[in-house]
Amino acid sequence: KDSLSAILAVHPNLLLMSGHTHKVCRDVFEIRPDEYSRAFSADVPDGEVVEIREVQAGATCGTFWLGVKGEDGFPDATMVCGSPRGYFVADFKRNGKYSLAYKKVLGQDVASAWVSGDSTLIVNVFGGAPDGSVSVRIPGRKGWLSAVRKERLAPEALEVIERNKSIPRKIGKVRNPEYLPMRKVNSPHVWSASLDTGVDVSKAGTVKIRYRDSVMKFNVRTGLKRCL
Repeated sequence: KDSLSAILAVHPNLLLMSGHTHKVCRDVFEIRPDEYSRAFSADVPDGEVVEIREVQAGATCGTFWLGVKGEDGFPDATMVCGSPRGYFVADFKRNGKYSLAYKKVLGQDVASAWVSGDSTLIVNVFGGAPDGSVSVRIPGRKGWLSAVRKERLAPEALEVIERNKSIPRKIGKVRNPEYLPMRKVNSPHVWSASLDTGVDVSKAGTVKIRYRDSVMKFNVRTGLKRCL
């Protein structure tokens, strides 16, 4: 442990990356030098922490290349966090800074927007970070609506769970490739907000999503869907 911390101590910007986890997730670990190793003490003032950022890149095959096939002939393969099959693109600078972007395989989607009931807006930002901020602009409402991050079951995962009720697990003795195994696990990159009583979401059609964190940002317009 001391040898590893000695290596890490000379690098001010740390990033851990893992792949093929079938779940897209970003996290931040905070390590106090006095609790971890003396190797940090020369570069980090007392009382401060070392931040190590982690990216779980999911899998380009999604969830084991399973699920109902779309018009393109490829299976849905939605991951448990609600993210589509995809990958991250990282742009590293010479000064140690970097930026990230999540890319859907054969698509442009970076986020989705949903309405639960008549009063809750849900936004799933694929690859969103714990410190990310989400704002939504809805037709018929003035200004931007700020959303709050709260881990919950992704609407995409709920759709798969409901769809599975009408799909047999096996065809004879062979596993049915259209059956997409999906557990009820909270997604780490879902934001939600309460809608104003005067907003008629049935007429909204599309919304504009603005996302920002320290290394990923975008503005995108997407269709508004209704949760099951």
